[in-house]
Amino acid sequence: MIDKLKKINNILNKENKNSIKLVLLFYFAMSFLEILSLSLIVSYIGVLSNLERASSHFLLKNLNLNDFTFVQILVYFGFVLVLIFFIKNLITLYIHYKEVKLTSDIKSNIKFKVFNKVFSRNILYFLASNQGKLVNVINTQSPLFTTYILLSLNIFKEILIISIIFIFLIYQTSIYLLPLILIFGLVIFLFYNYFKNKISNLGIENKNLEQKQIKTIIDSIHLIKLIKIHKIKNVFFEIFKSDFLKKIKIEIKHFMVGKLPRLILETFGVLLLVLISIVLAIYFDDKDLVLEKLTLVALIIIRSVPILINVGQQLMTIRFYSVSVDVVNDEINYQQNYDIDEKRVEFKDSITNLELRKIGFSYSEDINIFRDLSFNLNEGDKVGVVGRSGSGKTTLVNLLTGLQQPTKGNISINEKNFTDIYTTKQIGLVTQNPTLLDNDIISNLTFFQNEKDIDYEHLNFLIKICELESLVNSLPKGLKTKIGSSDGKFSSGQLQRFSLVRTLYMKPSFLILDEGFNALDIDTERKILDNLDKLKFLKILIVVSHRITGFKNCNKFMFLNNKQIEIQTSNQIDNLKEKIENFLK
Repeated sequence: MIDKLKKINNILNKENKNSIKLVLLFYFAMSFLEILSLSLIVSYIGVLSNLERASSHFLLKNLNLNDFTFVQILVYFGFVLVLIFFIKNLITLYIHYKEVKLTSDIKSNIKFKVFNKVFSRNILYFLASNQGKLVNVINTQSPLFTTYILLSLNIFKEILIISIIFIFLIYQTSIYLLPLILIFGLVIFLFYNYFKNKISNLGIENKNLEQKQIKTIIDSIHLIKLIKIHKIKNVFFEIFKSDFLKKIKIEIKHFMVGKLPRLILETFGVLLLVLISIVLAIYFDDKDLVLEKLTLVALIIIRSVPILINVGQQLMTIRFYSVSVDVVNDEINYQQNYDIDEKRVEFKDSITNLELRKIGFSYSEDINIFRDLSFNLNEGDKVGVVGRSGSGKTTLVNLLTGLQQPTKGNISINEKNFTDIYTTKQIGLVTQNPTLLDNDIISNLTFFQNEKDIDYEHLNFLIKICELESLVNSLPKGLKTKIGSSDGKFSSGQLQRFSLVRTLYMKPSFLILDEGFNALDIDTERKILDNLDKLKFLKILIVVSHRITGFKNCNKFMFLNNKQIEIQTSNQIDNLKEKIENFLK
């Protein structure tokens, strides 16, 4: 647990840590009020049993009890008792508010931090991670991390209260009770120590099954067409069902183990009460005093057993959730280069030159994609990238967009090293499977830009040149129409054109169409490619396509083969038609 607390300390910000310190101070105040309230209850019962002995109580010793009736004394003492409990519960309520506020702040901080950390990493991280894991880390493990902290605070609070209560009990009764209390504590420790590793293993297994379930759902959605065509729903259902039933069994085990502390502690609590009563009867001769002390013991046991039950259950639960601390810590401290580091500066100029010098790239020692790759692109270049499947087209696109870094050599933009700069708008990428958000068209095309800041003239021009004007005009709500990647309202070709508008809205000077028109008919593709020539902000265009029609306006061609690139210049595609078609086979 110490290791977990160290990780939490490294993850939390200064404000969270200060809030935790404040809550811990409140816990000490709560412990003091707990003792005060218990002692007042015992004293109140003492007044009922022996008024003469009770006259020495600090609330009564300044009063001449002969001037008051027994009922008046009870009313006075009872009023003070109720007032103390009222104040105690008001303070307790405020402490609970601070706990909830602290929990909310930590949950927000951690969830935002994990989200930002994850999505700041380069593309290799996402290629190596499954979607189920990413969703689980952000949406499930981050809140559980906060739950772990809250449980830790509660355990500290309960142990502090129970420790002070038992110290008070020994002080008020006899030191001879100490062995009995230590045995009671030993039973709790042995119980926790026996089950802690079992609970931790259940937590790890539960997390893995949660990730598998999420992945199965995501995979089923992605493969819905194949599932429907081949009638293989039961295959995915059985996988989901199997993992879910395993998860249920784990949760039942965790639930049953969590109930054991109550049964054990109640039994030992009664046993402790009997043993303490015997010790008090031996130690004190005054039966009234024994009864008063025994009342205190009974109150403390009644108050302590629920606390100890909570501690036992929370210790089991905290072991179950402990894996979340490791998961969040690993994600936040993941050792990998991020897209943008503090030394890189934003590049805002139009890209008019892009040069690759002796670029090499490999995913591992066994998977080498490029060797000594060199070429130069300038303003006005429209480049067709031709290559068979697996030739490195996707890797080339990732290198040109900065999504991946070369393992050797360097890339420069306008004679500035790509590793020293980053761009937010100058590079545009349109892919064959665009993802559109479940929102209206205009929010998708402008990435939720404030309506007063939207350049409607520019946007409408792009809608026109992307052959979407008639479609948008036919929609009853126009640009306010809801859209999504999989809602079925629009065809794949229309979604690709909306994706192109979204990219062009940012006025990129360097545009890559990575199979971005493969769902369009040839006539629409030809019109849009011609219309791109009207964009003054667009300086360099790269087209990756498996259709020769996509290269209609290209003046340069890159042929990817055997980890090398051969570049040929030609304003007439017919001159290279045979070679291109051979590469596209």
